Amino acid sequence: MRFVTDIPQPTYVDTPERVERAVRHCMAASMLGTDTETLGKWKNEDTKKAHHNMNDQVVVMGLSPDEETRYLVPRVWLNAFRPVLECEKVPKALHNAKFDMHRFANAGIALRGPIADGLVMDWLLDEDTRENRHGLKECGRDFFHIPMREYNDLFGKEDPNKISRPDHPLFEKYLDYSSLDPWVSRRLVLHHAEKLSQVQVWEGQAWSLKDHYWDIEEPQINCLWEMERSGVTIDTGHLDGVSRALADEMGQIAYELNRIVGEPINPNSVPQVQALFFEKMGLPVRKKTDSGAPAADEEVLSYFANQMQVKEAQLILDYRGASKMKGTYADGLAKRVWRDGRVHTTYNPTKVTGRLSSSDPNLQNLPHPDWDTHCIRAAFVPDGSGQSLICVDYSQLEMRVLACASGDPKMADAIRSGLDMHTFAASQALGITYTEAEARKKAKDKDFSAMRTGMKRVGFGIVFGAQAPTISNQLSGELKRPVSREEAQEYIDRYLGIFPGIRQYMDTYIATAKVKGYVQTVGGRFRRLSRIRSHRFRERSEAERQAINAPIQGSAADIVKKAMVACWMDDYLRSLGWTLRMQIHDELVFNGPDETAVEASQVIQAYMEHPFTEDLVVPLTATPLIVKTWFDAK
Repeated sequence: MRFVTDIPQPTYVDTPERVERAVRHCMAASMLGTDTETLGKWKNEDTKKAHHNMNDQVVVMGLSPDEETRYLVPRVWLNAFRPVLECEKVPKALHNAKFDMHRFANAGIALRGPIADGLVMDWLLDEDTRENRHGLKECGRDFFHIPMREYNDLFGKEDPNKISRPDHPLFEKYLDYSSLDPWVSRRLVLHHAEKLSQVQVWEGQAWSLKDHYWDIEEPQINCLWEMERSGVTIDTGHLDGVSRALADEMGQIAYELNRIVGEPINPNSVPQVQALFFEKMGLPVRKKTDSGAPAADEEVLSYFANQMQVKEAQLILDYRGASKMKGTYADGLAKRVWRDGRVHTTYNPTKVTGRLSSSDPNLQNLPHPDWDTHCIRAAFVPDGSGQSLICVDYSQLEMRVLACASGDPKMADAIRSGLDMHTFAASQALGITYTEAEARKKAKDKDFSAMRTGMKRVGFGIVFGAQAPTISNQLSGELKRPVSREEAQEYIDRYLGIFPGIRQYMDTYIATAKVKGYVQTVGGRFRRLSRIRSHRFRERSEAERQAINAPIQGSAADIVKKAMVACWMDDYLRSLGWTLRMQIHDELVFNGPDETAVEASQVIQAYMEHPFTEDLVVPLTATPLIVKTWFDAK
């Protein structure tokens, strides 16, 4: 039952006369609410998991040209609305616009005109208290008190093709549901646009979050849609070989584990692993599961392997790592290759950090090239012969942003001089010259390598808000020896002693967050921290960690976003035949012809090293590599 009374009755557009009137009405709209209902997700019969289907088709389209109207258009009349949908002058209000843009494209329609995405606008307004509540149903309830029902609650597994027909018993309910989404989307966008216009990005400057949306976020939506649509070509033969090699590796690890333990044990069996460590070996219980049993998760196993040097724990970690590599990447990627020979991920631009995430498949979580021993990334290849990939990764982007944010002169000078930050920090900690440090690094001096690893881990740890316990465990794994929390704290203290501006930065941003309730990125985007004044120690500590982390991670995200959009919008780069295919953390990957690769790489490098109208106080460095597989760019 709905208690909201100002929602207009839906109109089913199923005759030529109704179509003609609706087209004229929509063409005159100052903001056109737009939504699609589709056949739905594709189910993988092997994994039994549902995935978004790049071939998904529109069943009906909902349109709302004004506050008093909501139309529902069956697929048979979809093409009659092509002039409206492809009109550059008609702004469209959607929620998760990329989803509908793909479905329209599958119907041969290119959605054009300004795209007002309520999902992204809601995230811009409040990424903090509304985290994980940016969906249209949540927004409808929260802002307009409309109790919008979930599709599955209303229709379950009913065939969309059948319930969309007027003679179906559920049609009236389907008509109401499907035409309500575009009406709410339009209302939400107008509401949020007004709210965004009232939030000034920088004090004293006439630049609002609404301006930010149209300048940065809206172009990124179109850019991400095109990346998703294009996809990236995969060498499935290579993945098959990796899968076989990983299966052999898992067998060898399991054999060695059984030999050491003295009896058969399944590394994937939680009860067997618990019995091994806590009953047979009598190891200390680090934490417990919800049921009260001793936990044997990755964190506990890492502690046993790194801090206590328990070989059985390391073998189980190795086995599970190989199993994940096989199932998620070697086999998983192969199953996500579409008929065009490519994978088509879905990018999410509304993570609280400002970074992109991806799903179906998750390309952001692929193994790092430094430890990609099975060369998973070698499966990512150009579209065909005579083509290459250009891979451009920022060099130590977080460190450069940290130098800018902290204003530490020693860090900034080292970066300007082109020094490796981790080697420089280690040289300072050991009291030796940078030249001597480079020599000891080249000679693989163990003491110097340990110090450099410690400085590197602390440097990145500060960026991510890590403290002594976390760094202790990480260093134990990297140095292959137990590193106590006290020793980890010594590394932290040394690092902050070398770069005192960082300590000042940390204190200043925490204090600013407590006064203002937020911090900002280099691009002016807000990271609101509602729990910074919490009486609960854990909540307050987490907010303080985010006050340090958000300006660094968020600014790095701003930089990559600006560079990515600039490359995507460049007509000359496109005329050279180069298209953007992936954004993975701080790296952009392009596909194009060999004959223009050098020229294209120069254009890309310029955008990446100079993303803003004014350069940062330290230079950004991005070196393009022209390669035949993504792995070759490591």
